[in-house]
Amino acid sequence: MPTTAIQHLKPHPAQMRAGYDLESLATLTLQLYERGLDEWQPIVATANGRQSDDGATDYHIISGHRRQMAQLLAFALRDWAAERPDTEITIEVTRTMLAALVESLGSLEALIASLLDKYGAEEIPF
Repeated sequence: MPTTAIQHLKPHPAQMRAGYDLESLATLTLQLYERGLDEWQPIVATANGRQSDDGATDYHIISGHRRQMAQLLAFALRDWAAERPDTEITIEVTRTMLAALVESLGSLEALIASLLDKYGAEEIPF
């Protein structure tokens, strides 16, 4: 399976979903934190004909917009957990972290943009 920096996976312009359920996103985030992206259900993307400033190919996500967001949140959860090695990472912890981050930045979209700035170079399979 190919990999790319997560910043090169762009939302498809025809993506129709307007909102995301934070509860289901927290569940998916915990799953990705614990075991990563499943090979049987990858993010599906196609080259969009553009290159990033670093010369890499950009892709439009065909299927997996939520998985991309949850993967960014899982990176944040990983770093949060590394700073608190005695804390068990549970769904409650994940929900609380997600809610606090969304509240502090004002929206899920602002949070995802912030996480792309921080974790954009992280390689993920697609």
